[in-house]
Amino acid sequence: MRVLDLACGKGAVSVKLAQKLGVRVKGLDLTPAFVEYARQKAEEFGVQELLEFAVEDVNAAVREERGYDCVIFGSASNVLGSPGETLAKLRETIRPGGYILIDESYLPDEEGQKEIKYKNCDYLTEGQWATLFREAGLELVEAVSL
Repeated sequence: MRVLDLACGKGAVSVKLAQKLGVRVKGLDLTPAFVEYARQKAEEFGVQELLEFAVEDVNAAVREERGYDCVIFGSASNVLGSPGETLAKLRETIRPGGYILIDESYLPDEEGQKEIKYKNCDYLTEGQWATLFREAGLELVEAVSL
């Protein structure tokens, strides 16, 4: 299994996936210090042979990376554009039948819910996300509320 972790930060998710599931992960982040830390953690946990970390802009990566079983996009806000644009770009990185794992906030679907902004970020409702998934030709497998 091949996983692409976009905006991987310090590599916590990538390292844990390699350690627990034995999957190959390519983690990309724009911050060199984060990538170096991720490499150190991969060595510390003995999974460096399964992990590749690189300093790269995820906007360039989504135009080039293809054929992954899973792409992870966690808490990276609107770096790839609007939510609809983000889903379309992520879709291009996975093989048919592959998975997109997004860590993003959403609002509950409530009658009369108005647009809510926090620090100039728009938050969609769960229903709006589901609609965007359908429009992108994707199946929403699960949404998890914490």
